[in-house]
Amino acid sequence: APHGGGAFSGKDPTKVDRSAAYAARWAAKNVVAAGLAKRCQIQLAYAIGVAEPVSVLVDTFGTGVMDDDKLAELVTKVFDFRPSAIIERLNLRRPIYKQTAAYGHFGRTDVDLPWEKEDYVEPLCPLSGKPGEEQPPRPVPRDRILEKMREYEDRQDWAGAERHLRYWLAEAEQNRDARGQLMLHNEMMGYYRKQGKRDEALAHAERAMALVEQLGMEETVTAGTTWVNAGTVREAFGDSEGGVALFEKARRNYEEHLPPEDGRLGGLYNNMGLALGSVGRYAEAEEMFCRAIKVMKQQPYGELEQAITLLNLADLAEAALGQEAAEEKIQGLLEEAEALLNTESLPRNGYYAFVCEKCAPVFGHYGWFMTEAELKKRVGENRTHP
Repeated sequence: APHGGGAFSGKDPTKVDRSAAYAARWAAKNVVAAGLAKRCQIQLAYAIGVAEPVSVLVDTFGTGVMDDDKLAELVTKVFDFRPSAIIERLNLRRPIYKQTAAYGHFGRTDVDLPWEKEDYVEPLCPLSGKPGEEQPPRPVPRDRILEKMREYEDRQDWAGAERHLRYWLAEAEQNRDARGQLMLHNEMMGYYRKQGKRDEALAHAERAMALVEQLGMEETVTAGTTWVNAGTVREAFGDSEGGVALFEKARRNYEEHLPPEDGRLGGLYNNMGLALGSVGRYAEAEEMFCRAIKVMKQQPYGELEQAITLLNLADLAEAALGQEAAEEKIQGLLEEAEALLNTESLPRNGYYAFVCEKCAPVFGHYGWFMTEAELKKRVGENRTHP
């Protein structure tokens, strides 16, 4: 495989000298596998600062079933040759390159290399079997997608997280992987909620709930999780009544299918408490918060979630009784929450920074300015920048 730019071993996958050569090899192999040519070579050319290749040339050496120019147009439409997309699709950030240090990068049958696979699948795509022939759904790698998403969140790299989710949602849709789409819509409603993007978050919530019904999954824990996520979105953007209705559905589901110590119940109870408090159902809200704390006490490193819920209880007491009447109760809740956040055994990572950032203004609201300042300091100390 001819290429320009020097040795592969001196470049990481973000350099198109390496990643685009792999992508061109992969695409060419799939053109041949689809029966569109007996031989195929694909040439990609890039310009600095431009994600899409500026040139895609196909040479089938006279063996193609159509003109090379037409095949080049087809290849351009079917394959995403942007560097980020290549890295995602071929999963190039793994430590797989030692096995290529000798005996070459291409044509290897003795090692498992993603660019050597004839695995491109897209419904009704000429590169996925006979034109017009519907292919079976091809699942996206859900565990790997979620693992990568947690890495983006840990680094607070929200732009990277959005690109990651949008890329894999498109893959799941192309591959007709409905369960993969459901997982990604759940992730995306949470992402857009955290970013304050109401319309996007609500759209993904509605799509996720529609998929639950379409797939007949109403009696699964996945359905309960989807309702929790959608209810949290509605509550976050002012529809507390709608949030309560979804949380009640999720509660029936979770309490039927999960053991009482499962951490997901704690998250549900906490979010349900927030929604109930917003509509003035204070006694029910307090009961949900107390249930949440009981569950979180049984979780590894559950101190962070307990602290959040204790601060929610403080806000609930102020709303129900007024700050003056609730002063003593609020102070006790703040002291307990502060002690939990100071737990020495807690991992100091991106999630710890996220919780500190969330809790700091609550302490400030009640005049605990030194605690607020200390938590803000910890945010900077424990946040990993992209």
